Amino acid sequence: MIFVDKLTSFELYTRYPLGQVIETHALDDVCSGMNPCYYMRAGDRLKVSSSVAALIIASGKFEVDTGFNPPTFFMHPWQRNSVEFIRKTINNIEKKLRGSALLQNQAVKKIKSMAPAEMKTFLWNPHYSAHISCDSIDARIKKIKPFESVRPGESAMLLNLDYSINSLNDYLERSAQLLRKTVNDIEAAFPRKSHIILMGGKDSQLLSLIPKLNEENWYIFSAEPNYPLIKDWVHQNKLYATKIFSHDGRNEETMADFKRKIICSDLYTNPIHVRYLPTLEKIVREFDNECIFWLGSMPRRASLYDTSYRKPGTFLNSDQFFNEHLNIFPGWQGNIQQTYSNYLGCPFLSPYYLKEMWFELYAHLDPKIIEGGQDYRPRLGEMLAGRKIVWPSHNPGPAPYEYWYFWFNSYRYYRRYLNGSTRISVGHFS
Repeated sequence: MIFVDKLTSFELYTRYPLGQVIETHALDDVCSGMNPCYYMRAGDRLKVSSSVAALIIASGKFEVDTGFNPPTFFMHPWQRNSVEFIRKTINNIEKKLRGSALLQNQAVKKIKSMAPAEMKTFLWNPHYSAHISCDSIDARIKKIKPFESVRPGESAMLLNLDYSINSLNDYLERSAQLLRKTVNDIEAAFPRKSHIILMGGKDSQLLSLIPKLNEENWYIFSAEPNYPLIKDWVHQNKLYATKIFSHDGRNEETMADFKRKIICSDLYTNPIHVRYLPTLEKIVREFDNECIFWLGSMPRRASLYDTSYRKPGTFLNSDQFFNEHLNIFPGWQGNIQQTYSNYLGCPFLSPYYLKEMWFELYAHLDPKIIEGGQDYRPRLGEMLAGRKIVWPSHNPGPAPYEYWYFWFNSYRYYRRYLNGSTRISVGHFS
């Protein structure tokens, strides 16, 4: 077993084989919880992994936490359609009543109270796509919190908020500078790696506008229905990409792929949001596992640069903003990135959530300067590129994968796997 004196979440995902267990005296999260780390205290050391399953198997025993109750995530098709209809109705009401929080809350509460009981779990969860918890299926194993520092006998928070950046121009200029520095520093640290941007909307498109140290190492992956828009966008703006990988958007997973995805997720993630794995695995093999995947990964409800969905003239509440970024969103998108990383054996990174961006920028941001009804990403993109950029007129986005496994109990399967009735290799879960 590998031992290092101190370990960060970034190092775990970029320096060591994913899914293995590392021993350390100290673990720090420096990725805003977006690259989840799990730990088990063992005397004066911590045992750490990107996988709860790997820690349990390495320990040789399984102590079930009966309080860990993730949702099933699977519904019969008629239930799924009903939930989507109710959620769209709720979203429409929220848009129409943006000026009145009281009326909005009353209307939404009434609709939810009328929903069938078996649907309420999905309706009350804003994404119904993640189990947001720092507990795990094993009572000995915990997930490190965003920007938490853990030692065998203590823990502390590393991030201090001071709201000192209160100029929008200053905020955007610093954003451009730090995005360039963050991406270029990782390029320099991993010169042999190929970099693949999973591209759909503006948050990921911004990454293509950052000047690179070696642009020949950069690739784009995009799936229908966004692929033709992305291809045209790259051509229109004369951007360089060594290759644009495409995907038709169809679910190509076998049942074995699906089960493997469940294990890699440790039950935190709804599998419908983790797509394209068989094709991405072929790409990883093409690069001999020497690649880093990049994502935009920005929560719409508290975006750092896009507030077009909110009423003009409104401003973000600081508590709500940082709660979204440091509690809710890492438990959702972070565990999606964990699932991809464990499955493919390659790190998935979002520059917006790496150490420099948070310690040097977002921790000092006063969210009240980000006015509603605005999209600052085109302006930020021109700062990154140093020129005018043409943007796609819309971002259709892929539909969630359709699963007919409404009979499948992922919790029961995961426990059976850990108890030894089924077993796949721990390394890259392949």
